[in-house]
Amino acid sequence: MAREPARSGPPAGVLDVSAAGAAAARKSAGAHTGFYRIRIYLPATPEPGCPDHVVAARDDIEAEARCFAELGIRSVDKSVNQVEITAVPEKDFLKAQARRLNVDLRQTRKTDVPENDPDYGKLQWAPAGHTPQKQYWVSETGEVLDKKEEKAG
Repeated sequence: MAREPARSGPPAGVLDVSAAGAAAARKSAGAHTGFYRIRIYLPATPEPGCPDHVVAARDDIEAEARCFAELGIRSVDKSVNQVEITAVPEKDFLKAQARRLNVDLRQTRKTDVPENDPDYGKLQWAPAGHTPQKQYWVSETGEVLDKKEEKAG
């Protein structure tokens, strides 16, 4: 007689809405990138200007602590505020840190070569203590791109 593998969650088709189940679902839903966006807002109405920060961390617990430290937040009343933590790509981290440090990414890209050179537009900046995992390019509008922007025409 064949034995079914043991299941750690609810049966197929059943959604686990417990806190532990939601955390497990959130972790398994997105691939671990090492970069997290933390948003803190009132559940009824996310207002403009609410904390929205991206950090590099090992997991969501460290990400939340690092975010609070970088933004100078001492504590958050989670019975009133919603804290949302999601994995994001590295380019979101670079863009967020540049904004936080008042760095214009258009000024940090390689422009001392002709526009048709493959290196034209390469990002040459990273926050202190961080080495990008791959090469990025910066568009004319300051957007961080995975590959060089193709010119139309």
